[in-house]
Amino acid sequence: MAIDPSVDPLIPLSKAAKSLPKPPSLACLWRWHAKGVRGVHLETVVVGGRRYTTAAAWREFVAKLTENAAADSRPAVVPPRSEELTKRLRAERLV
Repeated sequence: MAIDPSVDPLIPLSKAAKSLPKPPSLACLWRWHAKGVRGVHLETVVVGGRRYTTAAAWREFVAKLTENAAADSRPAVVPPRSEELTKRLRAERLV
């Protein structure tokens, strides 16, 4: 979804951060835009040298993160120990 400033009101990143219950730093929102979180990026636009987002972009970002978190909630697979590591741990009486 591309941000359309003529449709959605633009929200400066600094104000978007303050709208959350536990406001993240402005650097955190910038990182969510630039690097993303688990492959999901916060969509922003630059107008007059300032970066903005919209309520719709914010909702989409949160929805995608929630969807990804639900998909990743399966139990972690723990790789089996190597035989060599098991022998060493037994020798050191740690197992």
